[in-house]
Amino acid sequence: MRFSSSVAPIVLVASLLGALLGTCLLGGCPAETAALCGNGAVEASETESTCCEDTGCAFGACGADGCVDPWTSCGDAGSCAAPYVCGGAAPPSYDCAQCGCANAAACVDGVCLDADVRAQERNDLALASDLDLAEYVRFFTDLAARSELGGTVTVDAYAERIAAAMHEDRRTTTLIIGAEAGAEIATVMGIFEAAIGAPTLEVDRPSDACEATASASTGLFPETFIVAVVDDDDASPITCPYPGTWARCSLPLASQCVDRASRRAVPVVVVDMNIALATADQAMLVRAGIQLPETVDALLGEALSLFQAARSAVVPQDGFVVGQRFAVVFPDVPHESAAESATVGDGAFVVIGAPDAKAYRLGSFRTLWNDTLSQRFMIQNDIQTRDCTFVIDADETVHMTCTNAGAVLDAIVNGANFTLIDVTRTGP
Repeated sequence: MRFSSSVAPIVLVASLLGALLGTCLLGGCPAETAALCGNGAVEASETESTCCEDTGCAFGACGADGCVDPWTSCGDAGSCAAPYVCGGAAPPSYDCAQCGCANAAACVDGVCLDADVRAQERNDLALASDLDLAEYVRFFTDLAARSELGGTVTVDAYAERIAAAMHEDRRTTTLIIGAEAGAEIATVMGIFEAAIGAPTLEVDRPSDACEATASASTGLFPETFIVAVVDDDDASPITCPYPGTWARCSLPLASQCVDRASRRAVPVVVVDMNIALATADQAMLVRAGIQLPETVDALLGEALSLFQAARSAVVPQDGFVVGQRFAVVFPDVPHESAAESATVGDGAFVVIGAPDAKAYRLGSFRTLWNDTLSQRFMIQNDIQTRDCTFVIDADETVHMTCTNAGAVLDAIVNGANFTLIDVTRTGP
């Protein structure tokens, strides 16, 4: 080994000796490098207040003066930043009656509602029976189109997104789970709650959706964290565009009640396809029966094709297994009026797939309709599809009873292959 200077060997020896002794001799220790804020590495001298660009923020967002709550830019206390009355250093109050609404929305019952949502309001107790057949599955075909565009995430990934939204804006205190009774929501809720990691107050299916959010106006996250379970059509306006799947869009919805309480919500609508497809099966059967008898068979065939397409809208994928089933999250595109919570927008659909679901009602009725004597009996006695009830056994045996004005038709159908096992017809 050669050195260009006679000093170099001495410095090298001093450095080695200094390393062994824990001291620096003859300038053998390298100069300390000053912490460089913004290099992506968290160094010993960096804190949230000195360099939140590197450290991140446990709560709030990184600003010029460290981590700040997003409402600090609202304005002077008492001024308006529609629809909020600014509170200075405190969270602003939601008051659209005083401050108005952005983006041409209207203040209705104390909450800002855009024109589209107002136009979709309905309070039906059951799905309308006169919609186009395709409307009863349009929700699923829309999901299929979004899935092809790559607009899906896993439940775990969306749980992290929810947690980030709550930490960034501590007014986000409420997770709303909208689900039909019987939907398998326990595993999904467990994943969300674990990711958020805060003590939970759970409210389960109150008589009024706004009751579920009554505690939202007190406290901030993480001291206040509410998980409210409501009916699937009470959670968020994301269900309102689909009258063929949800009969009601009764305003204000639970997420809007949280807004009105000056806090923020993350609504999640859980769609268990075992339940949703059974509803579509029944709705399309009733719709097919309001036509003339000579068109019923063709409409039943069309409805069965639509059912198959709907069932295939969500298919098993690697990484999407949740418990014993699989679930896909379709995050909603946020409205412009929800820009402050753009990470979660108006929420998301969590769709639990059912790749083996069958149209037991449509298939069984078509089997009976294709039986000449049974078809004649139904026409003579004005028995329509809405007059039929179904009981489906675990072995796929379908028990079907149709009755009108004293005429009764009882049938047993093999739901595995839709063959007629037995039928009895009793006149009035």
